[in-house]
Amino acid sequence: MRYPLPEKDSSGNYKNGIMKRLGELINCPQLNGGDTPLNTKLIDYYFKARAGGTFLYFNNQRYQVSEETPPPDFRAKEMGVESEYVDVGVDNIVGDVVEPFTRILLRDLEQQTNTGWKTMMKNDAYSVRSYMSFKYIPSVNLKLPPMHLATNVINWCETFDNSTGSYDRALTEQVCDALAFATAPGEVVEWKCFE
Repeated sequence: MRYPLPEKDSSGNYKNGIMKRLGELINCPQLNGGDTPLNTKLIDYYFKARAGGTFLYFNNQRYQVSEETPPPDFRAKEMGVESEYVDVGVDNIVGDVVEPFTRILLRDLEQQTNTGWKTMMKNDAYSVRSYMSFKYIPSVNLKLPPMHLATNVINWCETFDNSTGSYDRALTEQVCDALAFATAPGEVVEWKCFE
């Protein structure tokens, strides 16, 4: 299991973040006595391959990917996806869909309120697909047309974000996954796992 632990402050304490309590638990004195302290078993988790070791397979074709070479569009034009969406990229589009919710839910945690949760529940009836089709409008900073996403763009995003059928799940589940297993906007995390 991987854990996105928040960065530590100058005193060595975890800053606010979704997994702050887990980090504090890993470091609690009761779990770190004896011959094998728990916190010595925590090692780096590499979410993506390091130093040129990343590759993708699509339709039986292998593509080498690096920071200098972005992932290929995997025939997006053949899927009816305009180049402006390809240029923005799946990660940015999907991040833009969930970011408003993750931001207000994180604010709820910090301020001990439930305003963000109420907003999430007003959108809970949507699947990821239906939200992107009928309610989501891209943020201005993405420089995409200010309109709901077309089905072919949504299918293209789904192909590279998760797996076929994953956008039929609840929008709330997608947002909660983003909070639990991805970096929330502005949050710096260290990916760790146990040896």
